[in-house]
Amino acid sequence: MEEKKEPPETREPPEMAELMMKLAAIRRDAEREEPAPRFPWRLVVVVAAGLVALSVLLAGPCRSASAQTAAGRPQDPKAELRKRVYHLDPSGPVMLASFEIGLVTYDMTDPAKPVRTGEMEVPGSVVSAALRGPTAWVCAGPYGLLAVDVSDPGRPREVGRLDTPGSAMEIAFLDTFGFLADGSMGIAVLDLSDPRKPKEIGRIDTTDYARGVAVAGRRLLTAEDRAGVGVFELSDPARPKPVARIAIPGQARNIAVHGDTAFVAGGTGGATAIALAPQPKVAWTLPTDDIARGVAVHRGGAGLVVADGTAGFKVVSLSDPRAGPRVVSSTRGPDSAAARVAVVGDRLYVAFDYAGFQVWDLSVPASPRMYGR
Repeated sequence: MEEKKEPPETREPPEMAELMMKLAAIRRDAEREEPAPRFPWRLVVVVAAGLVALSVLLAGPCRSASAQTAAGRPQDPKAELRKRVYHLDPSGPVMLASFEIGLVTYDMTDPAKPVRTGEMEVPGSVVSAALRGPTAWVCAGPYGLLAVDVSDPGRPREVGRLDTPGSAMEIAFLDTFGFLADGSMGIAVLDLSDPRKPKEIGRIDTTDYARGVAVAGRRLLTAEDRAGVGVFELSDPARPKPVARIAIPGQARNIAVHGDTAFVAGGTGGATAIALAPQPKVAWTLPTDDIARGVAVHRGGAGLVVADGTAGFKVVSLSDPRAGPRVVSSTRGPDSAAARVAVVGDRLYVAFDYAGFQVWDLSVPASPRMYGR
């Protein structure tokens, strides 16, 4: 038999008690004095004050009730923060989702029904996260770089942290080395051999804000906003050597690599392809409808997906090098900007600024189909 619980004790707030005392005083004064000869003004004042007091008393329960869900449970005050997704990494056994509120892990066995398996809140917000073995390397902006053990996806836990002087935006790897885009402070070269003690062993000055990084073989590519893309040689990963700087239209935000080609999300300048061999140079630029914020390679370089801000995402065919890039489909998502894209096989994962994420089937690139619809 379920034990009954006493209802919580309710007390009038101090302001209400003070108001009731004032009303009582007004009533006593009204009773002592002679009534007005033509109209009972004092009685009107007493009644009006009583109505005000009654409305204040009723407002409290109404406000409390508005904070309840239909099921009678309090609303999650962080629900809106959980809609803001900046980055997705579906490359491992669990998907890493970078939310405003922190790192969230998902089981994507059924893409139509993602299962949230774990969550770890982080001060500030998570800009991006990348999986390396059992460790998620979490870029938390001004809070620095976190090493998070996700071997138990239901309980991600921080095992190491590196406080950086800039704003940790994105990380790329080569062997046990890490290359961290650290905002206004350039690129940090890291020793990640022990996730419990990540160490900075060098730093690369960038011309503009370091937004992103990518590794292509023994080359390091840096997305440096209006300064374009930096190319560095990594024969000695601890000491990257500058090779070239490539100017592109717009602002370099994100880089994806396939073979000897780098694809760059160039903000207002659309998407740009850079041929890395024999010498780095721009191969082509594709205008977009809005701000190109992310890129992902599809089908071994035969296709490209571009996160096109409020215009959703575009699927681009690269199957005929002589014809150049060709947009085969353009899909609008929810009423929110597409921030990043990631592709595994024919599955497309799209992160939206204020609307969570979606998973799409790209088996027919000209007709993407959203799972679960």
